[in-house]
Amino acid sequence: MPALTPTPGSRSLTLDTTDLKKIAMGALIAVGSAVLTYAVDSVLPDLQARGAIDATLFVFFSTTINALRKFLSDSTISNK
Repeated sequence: MPALTPTPGSRSLTLDTTDLKKIAMGALIAVGSAVLTYAVDSVLPDLQARGAIDATLFVFFSTTINALRKFLSDSTISNK
């Protein structure tokens, strides 16, 4: 098993482009989840009567979108 190497990152109280990309990706996942939750609520209006179901759907959609993003991306370490 290879040793874990520290990844480059930003110092405390600063943000670099990698941080900003991660923040933007998180925001896109949240927006996508909100849109899907709204769509499900519009198609199935009976779910609107149950308040906790929206939060559950949001978490489910966020997790699913993030898992699909990770599944479709290449996360292998390349030798440059």
